[in-house]
Amino acid sequence: MSKLDYVLLLNAKPLSTEVGHIKKPTLRELSELGFDVYSLYLVFLKLTPEHYYTSFKGEAGKEAWENLTDEERKSIKLFDMISQDLSLQKMYEEILNFFFVEQIRAIKTADDGFVFSVFPKDAERLTEENILTFIGEKQFYDAIEIMQQICCVYEPDKNPENLRFKNNKARKMFERMQKAEAENNRRKGDNSYSLGNLISSVAAYHPSLNLVNIWDITVFQLMDSFNRLSVNTLFGIDKTRVSVWGDEKNTFKPELWYKNYYESEGER
Repeated sequence: MSKLDYVLLLNAKPLSTEVGHIKKPTLRELSELGFDVYSLYLVFLKLTPEHYYTSFKGEAGKEAWENLTDEERKSIKLFDMISQDLSLQKMYEEILNFFFVEQIRAIKTADDGFVFSVFPKDAERLTEENILTFIGEKQFYDAIEIMQQICCVYEPDKNPENLRFKNNKARKMFERMQKAEAENNRRKGDNSYSLGNLISSVAAYHPSLNLVNIWDITVFQLMDSFNRLSVNTLFGIDKTRVSVWGDEKNTFKPELWYKNYYESEGER
């Protein structure tokens, strides 16, 4: 799945998909849910088979993952893991119910698999005759990527499955670099980008948002406002520099304040 259109994410209206409507939670809704719970949801929205084995299954899981060949690892799919783990089914059912306008339930299929059933949002009885449609494997992955984009945690270029490598050695080198980057970020422990701090910072610096009305914007709108404020701060500094000292080397970029950073993000 490709990145969603910028204006679709800026808009606060739910996104229509083939299986239902996905909400863009406001900060107020996250506060009511609990930011710790929301953080947990993000972990599962980013869950990979490797993460599941090495972080959720203890030492036995790590050993099992390490003993798998590359081909065996590639064959393991998140949806298959969910079908075999009732606790994962319940967790993703909870996450989908938070994001979807409709009601979602995980149910077994005749072949011992499972799907997520979609019911009307106002349905009082979640019975078979009230099912609108089903979320199968493809629809599930599409929904996960949409929710990742809504929550600003979508990183398609960092997923080895979305990249092409010249050989297996190049793939392994990329994966080692990712692990090193993740470990480096963990050690830094920088909480400047925590949701609470971003809310406080934007409310203090934005010309119209404050701690009273900021709760009605979405996560994407918060992050977009934060990024724009950051860019405009640098633009203001650069503009002042040029007005005082001139721009002999022609480095000033007057278009900086309105550059589309969202759609050029993958080019940097």
